[in-house]
Amino acid sequence: LDNPLGLQLIQLTLIGARLKYQGFGIAYKLLGVLKDPDVMGQFDAIIVWAGVDARSWFVRQGLTDDRILNSRYEPFLQHWEDSTLMSMTMPEQLPPPPLYEGGGGQN
Repeated sequence: LDNPLGLQLIQLTLIGARLKYQGFGIAYKLLGVLKDPDVMGQFDAIIVWAGVDARSWFVRQGLTDDRILNSRYEPFLQHWEDSTLMSMTMPEQLPPPPLYEGGGGQN
């Protein structure tokens, strides 16, 4: 998603399951793939306009509808009717620790 903030963002536009398949964790697993940096690469946040009926599901998945946190995304996103802007900020990836090359104190 192009934005003036220079952040790497993923905007989830549509996700759902037919009623007879709800409760099997399908949407949960799909969202899990989106959260995985090994699959999607490095990114800063996932953005979604959640419908009023879906808001609680997205909260359970770790997204927030905090207006202060999400206000930085609103200027460049097209608003969806009857929806709440939600986001999940990904933790910063730390570089791996250096390999230990010590000799155990022996010469």
